[in-house]
Amino acid sequence: MARRRRRQSRMRNTNPDRLALLGPAAGPMGRCPPQPPKYLSNLVVRKCFRFVSTGGADGTAYTISPAKLCSLIVIATSSTNVIQVFEAVQVVSIRMWSSADQSSGVFLPRTVSAEFSGTAAGIYGPQAKASDMSVGSTHVGKIMIRPPRGSQASQWQSGSTSSPPLLFTITAGTGAVLDLTVNLTVTGDARSSNNSITVNGPANVGQVYWLALDNNAGGNLSTANVWSPMPELITIT
Repeated sequence: MARRRRRQSRMRNTNPDRLALLGPAAGPMGRCPPQPPKYLSNLVVRKCFRFVSTGGADGTAYTISPAKLCSLIVIATSSTNVIQVFEAVQVVSIRMWSSADQSSGVFLPRTVSAEFSGTAAGIYGPQAKASDMSVGSTHVGKIMIRPPRGSQASQWQSGSTSSPPLLFTITAGTGAVLDLTVNLTVTGDARSSNNSITVNGPANVGQVYWLALDNNAGGNLSTANVWSPMPELITIT
């Protein structure tokens, strides 16, 4: 009896706005708020993308723009053209792990680093940098970095492919792993320009593709397609 009273009390105290956001409730206890609650109509998601470096000597630097991040998921419109799904991006964190190099018969140090320079137009702000290196065969280099709080690098950036600015630089060699956590949005704005990327193809029209981190968005900064998505995803360069 006491448990039933507590359960009924919790149901009476449930915020009707919360119920509305969760969706319609089954049974006689479902409630509808007296007026429509606040509602975000456009799409905003948080996603961790994982990439593996498939080439490049130790110490190779890759420069990444907001346009490249908004182009990580695209839709093909022709055999050699794709368009971005997302329109703006906000970097949450970067995590990296180096590989181990035994090419010379001994384990050589491998470096990983990431930097928010804060020197590009539209991304001005304090610099933040982290780096580490592998030691022998048992310790890989590993880092985690976030854009400085209050900096423009930590704010929402446009994915426009027209003159995309430098957002961050990563440095690593073959076999390094990178986890990039970002917030992405699709606005309600009409956008038909500065959102397309040329690919080698052949792409199938209407197919969704996952691009490399250093993709060809904007034809600016790094475009080697070295940082590949996971192999179970459908990719194109």
